[in-house]
Amino acid sequence: MLSEEEKKAIELLECIKNNSWTTKYIMSSDSKNADILLHLITKLQKENEKYKYLYQKALDNTVSSDRENIQLKEQIDLMARAIDNYDSQLEINTFRDKEHVKQYFKEIVERKSEQ
Repeated sequence: MLSEEEKKAIELLECIKNNSWTTKYIMSSDSKNADILLHLITKLQKENEKYKYLYQKALDNTVSSDRENIQLKEQIDLMARAIDNYDSQLEINTFRDKEHVKQYFKEIVERKSEQ
């Protein structure tokens, strides 16, 4: 991932930390080390921002999917209870088709979640 130039610049920076080299040498006009280190830091910051964005997007999608799954589970539970108990308010013969049944229970779940 790191180029040889970047690895050498990091080694040099570690030497500065250990007081083996002077800052004057690192910042001198004939040395590109400071520029290489700044470029590396900038590159890594951009990479980090990209991964933060991707992580947040994945997290948002997961939360959205979880909400949808919870609503679908509630919808299925309501349908199962209605069929099991044959709820007197529910007239099975009034539904036109399968989609109409789904829509009926979806609306009940939405009303519950708004309360």
